[in-house]
Amino acid sequence: MKAQEEAPTGQGHDKAAAPVVRRQEQALSGDEQAVGRPAWYPAPSEGLRRDDAPGALSSFSLRSLTSDEISFTPHLDGFPLVLEARQQSDRGALLQLLARHRPAVLAALAEYGALLFRGFDLATAEDFEEAPRALGLSPAEHYDFGTTRRRRIAGNVFSSTDYNRVMVIPPHSEMSYSNCRPSWVAFHCAKPPRRWGETPIFDMAGVFRDLPDALKARYRDNLAEIYRHIPLRQRFLRTRRTVAETFGTEDREEIAAFTDQLGVELTWMESGQLRASCRVPAVLPHPTTGALCWVSLLVNPHAYSLTYRYFAHRHRPIRRVITRFLKDRIGKVAARHNNDTLLEGRPLSDEETAAVYDSLFRNCSIFTWRQGDFLLLDGIRTGHARVFYDGRRDVRACFGDVYDVRLMTAV
Repeated sequence: MKAQEEAPTGQGHDKAAAPVVRRQEQALSGDEQAVGRPAWYPAPSEGLRRDDAPGALSSFSLRSLTSDEISFTPHLDGFPLVLEARQQSDRGALLQLLARHRPAVLAALAEYGALLFRGFDLATAEDFEEAPRALGLSPAEHYDFGTTRRRRIAGNVFSSTDYNRVMVIPPHSEMSYSNCRPSWVAFHCAKPPRRWGETPIFDMAGVFRDLPDALKARYRDNLAEIYRHIPLRQRFLRTRRTVAETFGTEDREEIAAFTDQLGVELTWMESGQLRASCRVPAVLPHPTTGALCWVSLLVNPHAYSLTYRYFAHRHRPIRRVITRFLKDRIGKVAARHNNDTLLEGRPLSDEETAAVYDSLFRNCSIFTWRQGDFLLLDGIRTGHARVFYDGRRDVRACFGDVYDVRLMTAV
């Protein structure tokens, strides 16, 4: 695929009068300033050993997922760590337990990568937002520069991606197309779907460990360039955010001032679309464990095809044909407007893409949502995805404590 499908507007062809392209190596400013190492991560010397977890979290009942909760195999044992109440299981009890065991819970998050609080009565968006706050975490107020459509439910709680229920969302680290990303992501299941609709989670340390050596070196030694085309108006499928939805404005100077802080290059196209490109590391060391984690995403037709293929057995034959057509169409549309490549100048081949997906689904856990579930993910250690579903699904999200990958220790 060509790196640029349309010519930039007018003066973009004249090097003396450059197009609207901005770049600046600095962090976010204001209330959501990004840092190199979010404060919630325990220092390596303060990490939690798994053998010590039961004692450190004695007010919770700790366990792995059971066979009736797991909906897809293979499955990583202890990922996520499930925490249940020993006594009271109401919202107030959960908030008290989180506040009382704050250091131990955060240490467990860094060690396990994913914590599933199950059986507590979190009913509203306000209840949900209070849970990370009880841990001293700071939910972000905005979803600036995000790629997918979300609705604000209440406060700093958003809908999870508003994609049609027949679509899947491929595996990714949250906002891995940006230099400034949330260091944690949380989900709350207000209403599980009638069937499927899981949020697969991926141990990104295991994903990087299991990549072929040549691919490891390629990811470790090169930045990934991820670009996307942001439309001015919604089009077919309505899967992408518009310029106004992405930035809260269509004013080019305001947009450039904001993206300067992210190290994003902008080019306005003749069609009115905005091309946003960012060079980001695909591998980061975990702040507590030091393990190298794959913190990227793949957006190409083969990647979309592989995501559907892992779950194709769930469809009846006629629906499988329809779904295959839709995923091919969606994959090509998505890949035309988003592409990940490395600075070497070439995208991953189909064989390399398949190797990444093989590693992803070897280091994956997929469980069935239950009403009231609260899932907390380490944004560096753990990636996630979404599976298609039947019925109505209401899963909310919040995220925060932004970090800047440019300030992280180099691999």
